[in-house]
Amino acid sequence: MEKPLRKDICKNEIQNITPELLEYFQNQEYLDLHNVNLNNSFGKIPFSKDLSFLSLDNNSLTNWPEEIVHLRNLTFLKISNNSLKSIPPEIKKLQRLETLFLDNNHLLNVTKEISCLRNLIQLSLKNNHLRCIPREIFSLPELKTIYLDNNRITSIPQEISDLSKIKYLSFRNNEIEIVPQQIGDLYECTVLDIAQNKIRQLPEEIKNLEKLHSLILEDNQFAFLTEDICGLHSLFSLCIGNNNIQHLPNKIVELQNLSDLDIKHNKLRSIPEELGILKKLYSLNIAQNELSQIPQEITNLQELQYLNCHDNNLTSLPEEIGKLKKLRFLDIAKNNIKRLPRSLSQLKGLTHLSIDVKNIEDFLENHFGERDTFSGESTLRPISIDVYDKNQICRIPENFSTFGKDFVCKMYKEGGCEIIDL
Repeated sequence: MEKPLRKDICKNEIQNITPELLEYFQNQEYLDLHNVNLNNSFGKIPFSKDLSFLSLDNNSLTNWPEEIVHLRNLTFLKISNNSLKSIPPEIKKLQRLETLFLDNNHLLNVTKEISCLRNLIQLSLKNNHLRCIPREIFSLPELKTIYLDNNRITSIPQEISDLSKIKYLSFRNNEIEIVPQQIGDLYECTVLDIAQNKIRQLPEEIKNLEKLHSLILEDNQFAFLTEDICGLHSLFSLCIGNNNIQHLPNKIVELQNLSDLDIKHNKLRSIPEELGILKKLYSLNIAQNELSQIPQEITNLQELQYLNCHDNNLTSLPEEIGKLKKLRFLDIAKNNIKRLPRSLSQLKGLTHLSIDVKNIEDFLENHFGERDTFSGESTLRPISIDVYDKNQICRIPENFSTFGKDFVCKMYKEGGCEIIDL
C-alpha cells in the first residue's frame, strides 16, 4: 500500500470545511486525519467512496463514528489513541478490511461481529482493558499478526490453534499464567512475545514452532529454561531476562542461528562453555546475574559486537578477550575485576566501555599506552567511557583532557544522580 498523503489540516478548518477542503476529501483514497479534533465534526466530512486508508488517531473520539461502516472499500483503519469503549456490530460491513488498529482506547470487549472480517490480516488491540482474548478472532482465517499487549488478559484459550496463518503473536504485559500446548500448532509463527506476564513454564509443544525467529520471555517467573527451546533451529533472538533462571541447558548450542541472547537479571552462577560455539552471536547480555567468571570459550564468538556483563561477581576477564575483533560495546562495571587483560588493547573496534573507577588508570595504560605519554598530542581513537565511582573516589590521570574531542568520559557516582563529563 502506498504511503497516505497528509494535508496540513488544522483544527479550525475541520470545523468549517471550505470548498477547497471539500474537494480534497472527495478525491482521496488515503486519508490521515490524526489529531484534528474530530469528535463533533466527523459527519461533516464527505468521504470518497474509494477511500481505502483512514487514520483517525488522537481525536478524543468517545463513540465510534457511524459513517465509517459505509466506507466499504476500506482496507486500512486506525482509530488508536481515543476513548472508544466499544466496537459496533456494524463493523462487519467492512468486508475488505485488512488492517485494524484500535490501540489505546477503553475497550472492555470486542463485538462478535469482528469474526465477519474474513480478509483481516493485522489486528492491534494494545493498551485497552480486555480481560480475555476475544474468541471471535480465532475465526479470522487470514489473520497473520495480532497485538494484545498491555491488557488484563489472564489466559490463552485452546482455540489459539485455529490461527493457522499467524506469524506475529504478542501478549506482552498481561496476567497470563499458563501457555496452552495448542501454541505448538502455530506452525507459521515467526515471533512470539509473551513478556511481562506470570508464566512459569512453556509446554513441550513449543518445539514445534520450527519457523520461530524471535522468542521473548522476559519479566516472567521462569525458574528454568526448557530444553525444548533448543530445538528451535530457526531462532535468532532469545530474550529471557528478568526471570529466576539458575542455569542454561547445554543444548543451547543447538541454536546455531542465534544472534541475540539476552539473559540479564537472572540467578545464573555460570554460563556453559558451549556458548562459544554459537558462531553467529553478535549480542550477549548477561548483566545482573551472579557470575564469578566468563568462560574462555566466549572469545571464540567472532561476530560478537555487544557484551554486557554489568553487575555480576566477576573477578577477571578472559585473557584472550582481544580476539573479539568486532566488539564495539563492553560493560564490565559493578564487578570485582582487579586486573584488566592486556589483550584489551586489541579491541580496535571498541567505541563504548563501562568500567569501575578503580580500573580506569589500568585501562588507559594498557589500552592506550604508557602513563607518561598521556600529555601532548593524542592519537586516541574515538571511544566513550562510562566510569562508575562506587566510593566517590576518583583518580583520573593528569592531562586527561588532552585526549581530544573524540574521547568522551562520563562519571556516575553511585548513590546519587551526579554525572560528571570529563
